[in-house]
Amino acid sequence: MTKKQKDLNKLKAYAKACGLKTVFKKGSKNNPGASWDTDLVLTFYNRTYTTQKQLILNFLHELGHHRQYIEDNKIHNDMLFDALNTEDNRMGKYDHKVDKSMRKLIYDDEAHAASFRQDIRKQLDLESVTEQDVELDIKLDLWIYNHYYKKGEFPSLKRVSNARDRIFNNGNVRKRSKRNVT
Repeated sequence: MTKKQKDLNKLKAYAKACGLKTVFKKGSKNNPGASWDTDLVLTFYNRTYTTQKQLILNFLHELGHHRQYIEDNKIHNDMLFDALNTEDNRMGKYDHKVDKSMRKLIYDDEAHAASFRQDIRKQLDLESVTEQDVELDIKLDLWIYNHYYKKGEFPSLKRVSNARDRIFNNGNVRKRSKRNVT
């Protein structure tokens, strides 16, 4: 069993111990990577290009939301849930955008939930993702939600890819060469 598989098993066991049901579905480009809901279900939308490392990072993201929910004593923020539901029910880019003040609630929620990811990684002693991997993933997520907050729509995959490159380069992460080395 690889380190990534062991880490995924740890994350699944942790989720189960937290009372969460974990569901895996085939995803499309319209689905998020994963979601958490107050019915205590973690849903992961796997695509052909979803790597095990990304799945681990998605697990940490969603478990961060659950930890935040627990820390807030399972109290629902009605305004936040209204904003999330409004965004989830948008069918096309011409549908009414969520008000900027509501988008700020979503951004703040994401930022607060992100603060738990490193703690979970350390608590579970995950070996396949480093502190830097998690930190870079947090930075990218916060960039995406900041873009959403300011513009009222999520960035295109191309813009996310460009932002990922900038974040990784600023984080002094060396990317693998695309050249074939023999």
